[in-house]
Amino acid sequence: MDSHTLRIKNPDLTAWAKFTDENTKSVPKSNGVYIFRLSNDLNFGRLCGTSDLLYIGRAAQRNGLFRRIRDRLNPKKSLTSKRINELSQKYTIEFAYIIEARAHSCPWCTSHFRCCILYLFQKAQLYFSNPNRNHFSICRD
Repeated sequence: MDSHTLRIKNPDLTAWAKFTDENTKSVPKSNGVYIFRLSNDLNFGRLCGTSDLLYIGRAAQRNGLFRRIRDRLNPKKSLTSKRINELSQKYTIEFAYIIEARAHSCPWCTSHFRCCILYLFQKAQLYFSNPNRNHFSICRD
């Protein structure tokens, strides 16, 4: 799966914005799913095929999307933030998000919405480690 396929399957996805300090200031504090990609239609190899998607995450805590996307600017916050920052030194990184507007009842994860997106990505790319792959095969409906 790439960002074009993701947009077709998720029309509520915002426009892609360059991952900069200035652009992240306008992100809402709502809960939702956020995605990072390589810009300019650059793709990289996956276990199966290629993709421009770098990371799909979920924001469900205080200050939601705003905090999680802004956290990715600080390479000391997490390994994911460090990787995204390293890539942003070489490539232009963009982000988009979907505001989570509905509750659900997936007993295995906190967001069935994110789970569905990740399942589509996993199915297309065979990207996740075994524990995650097992988790998302349970939640795929």
